[in-house]
This record gives sequence, structure tokens and C-alpha cells, in this order.
Amino acid sequence: MVRPEGAQDSAQDYYVYVPVNAAEGEQFPLVIVNHGANVNARVCESFGWIELAGADRFMLAMAENTQPEALHQMLQAIKANYPVDSSRVYMTGTSQGGRYSKQFAGLYPDEVAAIAPMNASFSFLNGEDGDIEALREKGMPMLFVAGTADVYNPLPLRNNANALMGSVQGWNNLLQLHGQEEYQITAEESEQLLETSLNLLEHYTGVRLPEAKVYNAVNNRTFQCDFVNAQGVATLSLVIEENGSHEPLGHDAELAWRFMKQFTR
Repeated sequence: MVRPEGAQDSAQDYYVYVPVNAAEGEQFPLVIVNHGANVNARVCESFGWIELAGADRFMLAMAENTQPEALHQMLQAIKANYPVDSSRVYMTGTSQGGRYSKQFAGLYPDEVAAIAPMNASFSFLNGEDGDIEALREKGMPMLFVAGTADVYNPLPLRNNANALMGSVQGWNNLLQLHGQEEYQITAEESEQLLETSLNLLEHYTGVRLPEAKVYNAVNNRTFQCDFVNAQGVATLSLVIEENGSHEPLGHDAELAWRFMKQFTR
């Protein structure tokens, strides 16, 4: 990762990775990776994206200031100075960085082709921040990652005193955004599933989900539930990591990239 020439130590700093030996005129997809609260951009180097970008030849950008307006300014500067395929810009982030990824997509839906928030609140879809209508009009593909051992309980309707990031309304709005109303649920139904369901995923999440793909990652199972639209495309995916904490796991980047790279804007 390199910092652009002339950049100073400030909240505006950002770091860019470009594949080596680029051919003349070659353009690359760009993944913007946002850090969480109370850490800096360099922590994102440990999330698995560097190795993946090297293997699959795409660009990365990691900013200190991950608020949407600052990210938009950074993106315009990168597109002006680096060989970015503007139709294949993606955004991901963990915790606060995931929230800002969702906000960015709502404010600037023409700029990104897909997003992958990790360990982040569903409450942004309550309509309090971000433009839901813009996301709906653009059909924004989204992959969400949440762990069952996350102390902030983002999975997605944990409707109790410890659920700092769950939201019944946000989850239902998300389903409606993607045309998946058949999976909507009430708070009462969610509580019942959490307490009594013998289905493992219903017990973990408090929601009804499509059949999951199961990955046996190191020390935990990972379940991926794809919500498929009428055209047979999964524009919404929920990844549930057994024993996953609030920090990204090593395979998160691979799952997010596998999902996002399917889409162009």
C-alpha cells in the first residue's frame, strides 16, 4: 500500500494499492475498505484484502476519514490519477466502516456497483440516514456479514436490551428494497424464533432465511443465505459466522469479493 505523493498526516490521508506490471491502458476494479471506529486505515491491511487484490488484480483504497463526503472526494481523486474501471467500484467496511459504506451507497448510488458491510447496524435502513429510495432505484447489491459472538449483536433482529445494532424495521425495509417481502417478520415473531426455534439459523438471527450454503472455515462454520430475485440473481446475501466476533475474519474478504465482483454499474 502506498500513500499518494504529497499527502500529509491528517484525517484526509488515504492509501492505494495498484496491481504491479499493469499494461498500457489496462483498468482495474476498485474496492474501498473502510475501517471501524477508534482505529486507523492501516488496520485494514490485516483484513485479507491485500493478498486477494494481488491474486485477482484489483485496486484497493483505504481512507482515514471514512465519512461519505470525504470518501467521495477521495474516489474522485483516485479515478483522476489511477487506472480505475469506474463501472466496477465496490465498497466494504467493518462496524462504523460498514455503516459508512451503506450511507455512501445511499448518497452516491451511481458511484458503486455493490457493497459488503460487515458487523454493522441494520438500523440505517430505518430511513434515518442514507437514501433508501436511491438504493431501491439503483438496485444496489448488498452482502452483510455478522458473527454470532459479536458483542454488539448485529444479527439482524436481536430485539432485546443488548441489541445495539439490530432493527426489525431496518431488516424489513432491506427485504422490501430487494423485493423479498415474503421473508419480512414482526418483532414478536422474531422473539419467538430466537427463543424456541430448533432451526440453527433462525435461533441465531431471529429471522426466516433461504437455504444456506455452508463453509467450514477455520474454527467455525460460515453460513451464506442468498436472496434470489425474479431474474435468478442474488442481489442480497447474509453471511452468518458461527463464533464470529466484531472483527473481520480471514475469509470475509474472499466471500465479499466473490459476491461484489459479479456486478457492474
